[in-house]
Amino acid sequence: MNNRIYGTLFILLVVISPLAMTYFATNEQNVTMLTARTPENGNWSLTRLKIPANTEGITLKLVSDDVVHSLEIPDLGISVEITPGHPIYIQFPPIEKGLYSYFCHVPCSPLHLDMKGILEAL
Repeated sequence: MNNRIYGTLFILLVVISPLAMTYFATNEQNVTMLTARTPENGNWSLTRLKIPANTEGITLKLVSDDVVHSLEIPDLGISVEITPGHPIYIQFPPIEKGLYSYFCHVPCSPLHLDMKGILEAL
């Protein structure tokens, strides 16, 4: 898809659902995919996500295979809802080296509290 289509899609999603679309990437190159599943069905596809520190253009594609989830990274101010069939794209700003916790904030199953991981900026 070209940038014009992404731009139009961004506007529509921000107007229609501002809470579900906190970050949006317009570039599908170098995209890392993170899949959310209830812990009973496999949990996060990556429980340790590594990205280069202080680099622009790092994009994360979030998808859900089963129910509504969310990705919360409090130290980076990231909070997005992930609905099955509707991928979300996050483009990270340059991040300092370090470890950042991420987790699901939407109660998705009895084992919901097990949905957590670490983002490592190298």
